Amino acid sequence: MSLILQLDLVKYKCQCGLFVNSDQLYMCKSCFVPLCATCSFDQVYVSFCTTCFENITTTEAKDNLGGCSKCFKCPICDMKLTLVSFPGPHGEQQRVVCSNCRYTHLIYGLMDENDDHYQGYKVPKTVCKDFFANLTSRVALLHKFDKEEKAHREELAVRTNRKRKSNVPTEKYNLTPAYVLRKTAMEYPPEIEVLSYLEEEELNEEQILEPVGKDSYLEIHYEDRMELPIVEPYKPLPLKSNLLKRIQRRCACNANLIYGDYNPGSINYRVKTFAMYFVPQLRLSQPCNLIKDVPQSAFFYLYNFSLYPMKIVLKPIKMDDFKYVDCQTGTIETTIAYSKDEDSVEHYRNVAAIKQHEPEISNVLFKTDHSIAIQLQVTARAQQEDNFLLLQIDYECVDTGPYMTETSRTIVGDNKTASFEILVNLGKSTLNEETANDANTEKLNLLKQSYD
Repeated sequence: MSLILQLDLVKYKCQCGLFVNSDQLYMCKSCFVPLCATCSFDQVYVSFCTTCFENITTTEAKDNLGGCSKCFKCPICDMKLTLVSFPGPHGEQQRVVCSNCRYTHLIYGLMDENDDHYQGYKVPKTVCKDFFANLTSRVALLHKFDKEEKAHREELAVRTNRKRKSNVPTEKYNLTPAYVLRKTAMEYPPEIEVLSYLEEEELNEEQILEPVGKDSYLEIHYEDRMELPIVEPYKPLPLKSNLLKRIQRRCACNANLIYGDYNPGSINYRVKTFAMYFVPQLRLSQPCNLIKDVPQSAFFYLYNFSLYPMKIVLKPIKMDDFKYVDCQTGTIETTIAYSKDEDSVEHYRNVAAIKQHEPEISNVLFKTDHSIAIQLQVTARAQQEDNFLLLQIDYECVDTGPYMTETSRTIVGDNKTASFEILVNLGKSTLNEETANDANTEKLNLLKQSYD
């Protein structure tokens, strides 16, 4: 993540090539490869929703195409949206709410414009108008289906409780079966139709009992049956396959995400928690006010929430596309301590230089107990809304420190290394050169205030 309500500024690259947010990042503890929800779907044995990653039944997955019945994607943080009904001025109305970022579709003016409560609200400009139109129509359709299903249930309940009443009086002497038998006996039987068969010649007994020659058929012995797989090779099937997903899944390694290996309450919490603790998080200090062809500084925080120090190598990747900025900073190699290691903490190495507005040449500004602040020199190539920076991070888990537990030692192993790419959105770029110095001064003041 990078900023509140702007979680899509820093994205991590999955093994399939898709960049996802850090709050949607999953990770295998064996191969240390970051995975998105789609790639994790092929490595989990149980059925679950691709949006909220919660377990669902097979019947619900078939009806909703692999998702929950009450699950939508939030346009801000890509988390789960829930449907809430509330009384409105024109009757009962529905609203979609996100429990993570408190997003509602009231922000985008999807409610009735004639309502007095929302008349003075100015609807902001949004690019994905079709998405919200489809979302509104789908919510209305779900509400319609709920009403029809409720009416159908009430109708069935009335039909089952009602007794069948007829105008025929009840029988007193139980003579109806005898009357029916006598009536059927007095009816004339139906006429039997004469069936005409085609005249065909009968088979001769000599043709039936004629012996068959050796050349007319192939004798199959036991040895031939044993050699059949060698002549026609085939793929042997497993002797026991409880779930079809075990055959159809595409796995990056042999260690799959098994439901029993994690918290029995929810797999969503355990897999994401592992990715949060064992992947260094890169956060943007403040959106950059980039200026075309003017070198500027971009400040980042790099956090380590694990129980062991990490050796990190941060390297910018040069791209020829105009939407990517040009980074003049070289490779950064440093070590981030963990929060309980007090001996390796380097307290505010360059804070004095920051207060004097004369930062040192070093790209690592200062270090805390489990984070560092780094500075990168970037230059925008064109005037546009979004400017991206592509970084490659290689980190190595160091098995040292007195706070290492047996669980963390088994996970770390012999200095396990991992590498992946990070895509950072630095914001828009302008042509005004007067605000370049003011922007750098404002960023340095923010860093100064945060560590005073």
